[in-house]
Amino acid sequence: MTTVAPPKAGGDQPPVAAIKPKGDGFIMKIIIVGVLLLVVMAGEFAIVIFFFADSGKNESKPESVAQSAHGTDTAHGAHGADSGHDAHGAKSSHDAHGAKSSSGAHGETETITASGDDLIEVEIERFNCANGMASQGFTIHVSFRLVATVSGNQVSYFHDAVTKEQKYRVQQAVDKVIRSSTHDELSDSNLDRIKRRIREDINKILGNSYIQEVIITEFRMMEQ
Repeated sequence: MTTVAPPKAGGDQPPVAAIKPKGDGFIMKIIIVGVLLLVVMAGEFAIVIFFFADSGKNESKPESVAQSAHGTDTAHGAHGADSGHDAHGAKSSHDAHGAKSSSGAHGETETITASGDDLIEVEIERFNCANGMASQGFTIHVSFRLVATVSGNQVSYFHDAVTKEQKYRVQQAVDKVIRSSTHDELSDSNLDRIKRRIREDINKILGNSYIQEVIITEFRMMEQ
């Protein structure tokens, strides 16, 4: 007779699958999203740096291309008058607004002068401005070099005024024009309205119509 053994109370049970802790996948997703955000922000920052990378480069002081209206020869008076010639007289090698001289102030290099009818280009400054009103939801960054044409006999006065005496008022006026310009004005290929406003505002600050024409070069605009 065969005896069947009863099942053991503590017999083998089916293995229970290990319960994995919840939340690990969610944390990984947060980390990945954070990394992606950092990459996007770094890319935008790199674009801005590249856009204005050359702002500090090729910066040179405007070169004075004309003698002061009161400039003198070492052998003549404060108005550069020669005996027998008016300080503002007719064509003469010693005229205060005179023609070219064969030697510079120290007799080494040629001094370039110009008559009052000649227009000389004078660089004012390089500007980096921002406009947050022209495009809704975006800030427009603008970079450009500003140059003005001035009558030859006014170059010295104008140069001193925009780089020394009225430097910061001129900067403020130009920045105000850019910040208050519309998107269409900034997008105009000739920038006619902006140039006209800059010319009028600077001449008003200086109290004289020095600027005959405004020239804008190296113009760059970026919306961000």
